[in-house]
Amino acid sequence: MKMKSTLAVLAACTVLLTGCSSEAVDSVKQSVKEEVTKVAEEATEQIVAEVTNTSMEWDKSDINIQNNGNVPVAINHLKQAGDLKSIAKDAVPGDVFKKPWDFYGQVVKLTGEVGLVQDYPPDSEITKMMGGKESSEIVLVTEDLTFVDFLISGNSGNVQVGDTVTVYGYPCGQAAVTNKMGGQTNQLVLVGNAFDLAQ
Repeated sequence: MKMKSTLAVLAACTVLLTGCSSEAVDSVKQSVKEEVTKVAEEATEQIVAEVTNTSMEWDKSDINIQNNGNVPVAINHLKQAGDLKSIAKDAVPGDVFKKPWDFYGQVVKLTGEVGLVQDYPPDSEITKMMGGKESSEIVLVTEDLTFVDFLISGNSGNVQVGDTVTVYGYPCGQAAVTNKMGGQTNQLVLVGNAFDLAQ
């Protein structure tokens, strides 16, 4: 998988830079941060652009959220769900990423390290799409190296890049975005309104 290859290369670079100057290490860290930010921004643009399906039916024919219309379906479910934490199921992130259709209509609980956190203005397209007064996004990387783009109906609270969070949301499919090296990075997209920040 290209995403795992990219992470492996970045990890190798980090090991090689162990004996290098702090400037070289900072440069690699900045490159990784820029890559995660670009991936998240492109995924958000795709999500906002594809909101056309307002039914409650999950589309299992296409994994790409830009085509399947599952984000608005998840938003509709979210509005009726109540407390997501009480109905969430523990799941292996890689399993949800690989076959998200097996988890459509279910709330999953996933944990990872935050690579990007962003709150959106009240009048932004994504906030309007989420149907509330606030919206935000957390992109995290799980222990099994699955990228998760978590769209939140609400704000991100005190979450910062580098924190460990547990998110609760409806899987919608995958978003494919172009990375800086010209390849594609796929990430699992979840929609929810609840998360826990590790202490």
